[in-house]
Amino acid sequence: IVSGAPYKLSGECVWGRGSNMISVCFLLLPGTLIMDVAGPAEVFRLANQHLEARGRSARFSLQFISPEPTIMSSVGLAFDGIDPLPELGELRKSGPVWLVLSGRSGPTASIIHHDPVWLKARTWLTRYVELFNAHADSGCALLTICAGALLLADAGLASGRTLTTHHDFLDELARLAPQAQVLRNRLYVDDGNLLSSAGITAGIDLALHCVSTVAGEGIASATAQSMRVTRRRHRQEPEISPLLRYRHHQHQALLRVQDAVEADPAAPWESITLASIAHISPRQLLRVFRQQLGMSARDYIEAVRLYTLAQISDIERPDAHGLRLAGFSGTQQLRRARARQAKREPTKAMKGDVA
Repeated sequence: IVSGAPYKLSGECVWGRGSNMISVCFLLLPGTLIMDVAGPAEVFRLANQHLEARGRSARFSLQFISPEPTIMSSVGLAFDGIDPLPELGELRKSGPVWLVLSGRSGPTASIIHHDPVWLKARTWLTRYVELFNAHADSGCALLTICAGALLLADAGLASGRTLTTHHDFLDELARLAPQAQVLRNRLYVDDGNLLSSAGITAGIDLALHCVSTVAGEGIASATAQSMRVTRRRHRQEPEISPLLRYRHHQHQALLRVQDAVEADPAAPWESITLASIAHISPRQLLRVFRQQLGMSARDYIEAVRLYTLAQISDIERPDAHGLRLAGFSGTQQLRRARARQAKREPTKAMKGDVA
């Protein structure tokens, strides 16, 4: 497991935008690490499940592709009935395409061994340099898991980009892509439409990050809860989203309430409504909030609303539309909420310093 922090370079997300189904294509090669495929694939599958449970449309269509119909994995289990390498120009006519390059097992020399399957995949990738370049507005994205970044570099798609890989292959990646900026000690790197991760478990972090970008942090957090993994964020970010900060517990009643509030922060959340969602009494729900989060339900709702407002409007000078979408009746209510939250922050900071 590679330690480190996520790293985000991009601003506005242009890949996967809109409401179209996203084709997530996993490229498989001989020796593919099963966890590099299964971990992220389960993230996207479960994200669809959580979207549909909330009455929203699924966003991710999984496809497994390879130059060969049968590939032997790293543990000797065969992938069979794999789809051939598609024409991505045609595929993206129906929506965005995310191409996932997974790692292979073994030392560097065997991973980059120019066997016929590797060469076919590399040649196929070189056809799409323009589709995935840093300035492309195609709505498509490249995701690399572990040593998958080496294939990307070997095909010439890493030049001028910022990316990472497993620590064992960082030097080789820098050699293959001398014009790239290779970052060390990172879980994953977000460089616009190129997203790279360090290792097996970091691939799950990267997939959760991608889900949050197009489906929302609430769906990503719910997916992480289903997989019993921890959501992680860039340590250098000055503010941690309340959608993540207060998800450190496993209390199912509270999670149901949080999912509901995060999905619709502007709703008139009364204690009786929240309690009915949690399937417990209002008094017991208040106790759960205090025990698990150290705050009241009102404090939590205000934190979510303030965060929502910051994402959609200038929080210093918000317009009426932004206030309404975030759940504030006006600037006076906003000022009161910010004042209450400001009183809470010093206590949290001191707790964090002690920890």
